[in-house]
Amino acid sequence: MAGIYSKYSNSFHMNFLKLIFCALPLFVNSFGILLVYDYEDTASLSSLTEQIKTKIPLSDQVDISTCQYQEFELCITFHPSLQVIFDISDNFQAQYELDIFCKENSIVHIVKNSKIIYHSEWTFSISSSWEDTKSSFISLLHYFNWTEGVYFKDPEDTDITEELKKKSILINSLSVECLSPIEDFLAIEVMSLGKMIYFVFTNSHVSGEIQESLANAKLLGIGTAIIFVKESSYGASIDGALIMTENGQENSESDDDYLSTAFANLLSLITPNTTDSFQFRNTLLQKCPSDFCATEFSLINIHGGHKHLVGSIKKNEIIITSTIVFPGNSTIIPVSKKKVINLSISDGSTNPNSSPATSNPANVRGAHLAIEMVNEGNDILSNFEVSMFSYDCGVTVYNANFSIKCYSSNIDKIGYGHVAAYGSNVAVGDFQTFKALNITVPCVGAGPSDAALSSTANFPYYARVNLASSYLYNQIPLYLKASGWKKIAVIYQNDANFGKSAYYYINQSATNQGLEIVNDPNLRAIPMGLNRTQLKNYTNVIQAVINSGARLVIAAFAPPFAVYITEMFYDLGMRKGDIIFFAVYSGFVTDIAAKDDYTYKRLEVAVPMLRIYQELWVGEKGTQVYNRLVEKYKEAIAYNCPYYDTSYLIAYSINWMITKGDDYTDPAKLQKSIRSVKFLGCTGNVYIQPGSNDRIVNGLIIDSNSYNNDTGISVYTTALLKPFGPTILTIKQPLIYADGTTNKPSDLRITITDCPFPNKEIRTFVKGRAMVFAISFTIAGIMCISTFLIWKRWWNIKVEELKTKAEISIQDFLVGATIAIEFFQLISMGPDIRPMSTFIADIGDMLSLDLGSFFKLQNGVFWWVLDGVLAATLVWVILCIVILFQLDEKYSRIWIFRKLGWLGDNLMPILGNLCFIPFMSILLDVFVCDESIGDSFSDSFLNKDCYQFCWTGDHIIYSVLSFLAILSYEPLAVYCRPLWQELQNNLHVISIPLFLMVKTVVQILLIVLNKTLKRADEVVHGFLFVGLLILSIAFILKFKAYNYPRFTFWQILSLAGVAWIALLGTIFFISRDNNFPWIALIIGGLLFILIYGLIRQRKGYPSLLFRKKTRDTSTLFRFAFTFGKQTKIGSKVLPFSGNKSSSLRD
Repeated sequence: MAGIYSKYSNSFHMNFLKLIFCALPLFVNSFGILLVYDYEDTASLSSLTEQIKTKIPLSDQVDISTCQYQEFELCITFHPSLQVIFDISDNFQAQYELDIFCKENSIVHIVKNSKIIYHSEWTFSISSSWEDTKSSFISLLHYFNWTEGVYFKDPEDTDITEELKKKSILINSLSVECLSPIEDFLAIEVMSLGKMIYFVFTNSHVSGEIQESLANAKLLGIGTAIIFVKESSYGASIDGALIMTENGQENSESDDDYLSTAFANLLSLITPNTTDSFQFRNTLLQKCPSDFCATEFSLINIHGGHKHLVGSIKKNEIIITSTIVFPGNSTIIPVSKKKVINLSISDGSTNPNSSPATSNPANVRGAHLAIEMVNEGNDILSNFEVSMFSYDCGVTVYNANFSIKCYSSNIDKIGYGHVAAYGSNVAVGDFQTFKALNITVPCVGAGPSDAALSSTANFPYYARVNLASSYLYNQIPLYLKASGWKKIAVIYQNDANFGKSAYYYINQSATNQGLEIVNDPNLRAIPMGLNRTQLKNYTNVIQAVINSGARLVIAAFAPPFAVYITEMFYDLGMRKGDIIFFAVYSGFVTDIAAKDDYTYKRLEVAVPMLRIYQELWVGEKGTQVYNRLVEKYKEAIAYNCPYYDTSYLIAYSINWMITKGDDYTDPAKLQKSIRSVKFLGCTGNVYIQPGSNDRIVNGLIIDSNSYNNDTGISVYTTALLKPFGPTILTIKQPLIYADGTTNKPSDLRITITDCPFPNKEIRTFVKGRAMVFAISFTIAGIMCISTFLIWKRWWNIKVEELKTKAEISIQDFLVGATIAIEFFQLISMGPDIRPMSTFIADIGDMLSLDLGSFFKLQNGVFWWVLDGVLAATLVWVILCIVILFQLDEKYSRIWIFRKLGWLGDNLMPILGNLCFIPFMSILLDVFVCDESIGDSFSDSFLNKDCYQFCWTGDHIIYSVLSFLAILSYEPLAVYCRPLWQELQNNLHVISIPLFLMVKTVVQILLIVLNKTLKRADEVVHGFLFVGLLILSIAFILKFKAYNYPRFTFWQILSLAGVAWIALLGTIFFISRDNNFPWIALIIGGLLFILIYGLIRQRKGYPSLLFRKKTRDTSTLFRFAFTFGKQTKIGSKVLPFSGNKSSSLRD
């Protein structure tokens, strides 16, 4: 104490006035007590002093004075008979120096909390030691078997977390210092921990706010406990709180109350016989053998707004004397476990007054698996346990009375979130039930698809992870358009909830996508609920679909109605490949295989069938869920995937709210979170659209079915549709059609299977085939003879070779284009290469100008095309008469003749040259009657229309007209081919007339062989086809084709390319081997021919045609429409002039 004495020895007079306020008079017979305080304790000093005076016994024998620690030396100068110093400063330096001073002066030194490890026998602490407090607290935890919790402490206090961990008690320690954001602190920190037991070791200023914040955050309810230890108990007031305080401090309400009570309890040991500090110290040594005077604890329980003594702790022994009431007015001791978050689900099978939905429990397994995986993992809610209560209050049938009674029986189990029932009407009805029962709970669905549920205004507490039915309906036409369909049919069941809704959206989307629904709009609906017998009254609806010719039929029917419809198609004559159903009800795809007396009908007409639904089992998460389901249930049902996302969406939303410190028990806040979060689930990215109850769309799966007698029905994914992706349609596995190929059939069902007689009655008609041969080759002979005569009489002339350079004209371009077009026309006349390469065949069809490439020339369509060809032939004859007789010039004053002359000049190369093969092919089709259902000619039917029997009625008329058309068209076309060259002033590349005649003969023979021999023997036809081409090449090599060697060279290569394709196509037909090598050979051969031609042309066939600067627009326009024709035809080239020219350029 020398330091303190020296500090104040030279300032005695300066501090004299302070002593007046510091020292109180000490009477001779009084017991002197000095309260030493720090400057921070000044505010409560007066109150504490008064409380001590009122609580100590023999107060008339005790004098209490106060002194600030910083001025202690001045105070003790005037207290020579001081027996007790009560140090409330809680200052280590003060305790240390006062301990030395009291020992030297035999003064009892009493402190609030001893901070000195080694002190004299004169120092005593009024509180319990930290070790006693800790051991008693641990005993209390063991008594209640609490092994988890949250530990609130002051930042400077000792953390007991690690010590408790050694005793298998796992608690989370939270230091509480700044209390202004206590709500956020607790929400973010405490709620995320998921603990149910709370231990408060803070000072009294903080503990009250912790208590209030826990209550406001709804963290103090049934199943929880909160324990306030020592001075933290001053803020305790909530019912259910448990207080562990020192014995004798049961009623203390503040720090001053605690200090005055504890000090008064010690001063109560002073008796009239206590005359000095030695006696008082000896008494304290007996009372406080460990220097800490508080060694026992009381247990206080708050309930009913009052404190109740319920037990004590003595030497770590717990003695409970009364029942403890915990938060929520529960007397059940809370279990130390993870906090439980309760959810609920409609996963039963009961349908009131109806058949049970036996498949529903299996469908919703994914929802239960999601909760199981959340509880197992650490991704979300790792500190919580999620439970799910099951309701069986209806699946697909809603009954208000049943629903209300069912839910009300377990109304307290509804949970914070609810997985809605599968059926749309039940999901909608349950909202009415919840409203009647005053239940507000966010619901998430995976089955309900009713478009009405999309509205957030009508259903504010709903969201769904499956797609709205209206969205799926809209995407069906989008898929069909992307797949190349243009004409479809639609039929539906006439109910508002399913069929009408489906038809409305499909019809609307089909219009937007440019699809044509071809069946009668007045015959598209069938009432629902009919049996097989009753459905026969609506045969006209099915017949309307058949009559429309549509192959793709969208069927919006629910079970079991859907399967009945397929049987009706069978009964009306449809067979495999005639109809391709697109099922709106997804189960339709597999329901057709149900074993009964009608199975064979359904399998005949309903395989393959298409369906559309949202993408499932997406990415790693989808695979993980799928594998877990198979592991647990031995199967993974499609509905399991979206149901997984329902539960996970609720759990994920709650986890998100907890991390933000939000109240997940508030339905409105939870619903907002459900509409805000985004996660990767079993169905891909799960995210609810803003302003809607529907999810954002990922992808849509297009499935199809197949059937095998051994394995039964199977389903495979054929395409992935992403309406908003960079690639709308991705083919996963090509759709296998009824014919076993992946070749898409025509939109309209115009095939031999449309005939009015069974397939089994159709046979090859040998007599009819012989007649086809006879008629075709007779016509071919007539045309070949006429061709020879025309050449001999008018076009047996020479053409001078082009040797000088000339400016290339549009007419020259047209000659070159003819070589390319005829290349593809010849391919279409040759062997059928479609089984080997659909792509190459399609390219040939598109560029051949063959009418059969643009129209399916069968049944009614054929007659329209035939009428068009006959009309075109008539026009051709009229135009030729005008040109050949020069009527346009003789009667130039008459408008009609001028126009006919202009048309004749411009259409001559098109109608007479490029259209030669298509026109002749169509006209010869009239005679192809080589199949029959009987033995007579009248039993045979036209190949292009099995409704038209041959050699009777209209067929004879059309046969005569076609024969006459051929006899008039062919000679004029043969004559006008070289004539057109004569009319062109700007034409430099001239076809050799002899070549034109030979080309005509070859084309006629190829057409005839295509109509006859190809139908009888494709192999012989193929080799003969190749032989004719080789002969054509040999002829050109000897006699040339054009006056321009370069064009002759490319004509030879063109024929060589066709011959190569025909040869490989014929060999492939014989071998039926893997088509890939053959495709490679075709492409390789064509590339070789092309590369060889380019190289050979560069070296051996110099270009004699060049281009000058581009003509002006008027010049190009004039050439495009007049071909630079002469204004007058010389009589030397007319067949009626009697003259013959020696050159085309006389």
